[in-house]
Amino acid sequence: MARLWPFLVLLQHVAGHAVSEAGCLLQLKTRFTGKAVDIVHILSMGREASCFVRDLVSVNGSHPTIHEPLGGLVEGHSIISMSAHRSDSALQCLYDCHNCTVGAVNSGSYSNLQDYCKEVDGTSSSRPYLVIKTTRVVDHGALVRAVPPNYLASARFVVLLRDPRGVWSSTKPFVGWAIHSIPLICELLALQALTLPELASAVGPRLLIGIYERWTLNTAQFAGQIARLLDADLQQFLPVGKDGQRAKDELLPPSWVTSLTTAELSQIENDANCRAYMERVGYPAGSSNTSQIKSHSGLISALTPKEEDVLHQLRAKQSALQISANDLPEQMKLVFTPAKLR
Repeated sequence: MARLWPFLVLLQHVAGHAVSEAGCLLQLKTRFTGKAVDIVHILSMGREASCFVRDLVSVNGSHPTIHEPLGGLVEGHSIISMSAHRSDSALQCLYDCHNCTVGAVNSGSYSNLQDYCKEVDGTSSSRPYLVIKTTRVVDHGALVRAVPPNYLASARFVVLLRDPRGVWSSTKPFVGWAIHSIPLICELLALQALTLPELASAVGPRLLIGIYERWTLNTAQFAGQIARLLDADLQQFLPVGKDGQRAKDELLPPSWVTSLTTAELSQIENDANCRAYMERVGYPAGSSNTSQIKSHSGLISALTPKEEDVLHQLRAKQSALQISANDLPEQMKLVFTPAKLR
């Protein structure tokens, strides 16, 4: 039986672990000193079934997993305005556990990374890949700038995308969440999609883009895509993939068709950032039809001047006043609870 790593983090409710920007400046190290570690990084903005994908990639905990390392440190609008120092220190920590300082990630993730370092340093046998799941790293360009090419070369990436109407429908019941805002969700999704070309340019074929409306219809097939990305045996992923399959009539038509009001649909489809995201990915306004969703090559193609302008405006917010997690209401510090596909 495959080993179950004891520090798989399934849920964190973090309070009081945030550090000041000044502290991050002092802690930031720009040199990577440890051995390159094989990493599979699942990048999502939330409500895109990232917890299921985490379980699939880690084979239900057979691989060490870091879950939401920025949970409790960066929440809500501060995901957009996160400074380069904050994101760089966190990403450098995640990609080089040997050079990780207290405060770069939350305390649970820091402890787990140190445990992982001890494991891989204490054995000469082949080491398991490390699975990282984040919903607070949405600007893929920031990742490329923070992590040296040789570390990116030892990593694989799974980027998850979903119709914004589906994301809001799934988020809507959780009124205490820091991302409970249609405009914010639109900003996060736009950053995801518009920075994909930068990530693809840096990592090439080591990138898998998972479109929720496509892969959830055949999770066994998606398990095969994960296996190919990792150059691994399909059979180890297939049971988890098959177990996660939902009935087709639960997925089609999508839940947002009946759960969202006309006003909510109008707000999403007329939001400038959601409109840019929907056009980029291929989600038509006024319809749940998925036939226009773009291929991998279309999703990583060069941005149009209009898209570049949207991305520029989003990135301008990174210089805005930083929001400390300590200043958030307690209920807004909740991070995403692992759940079955919604």
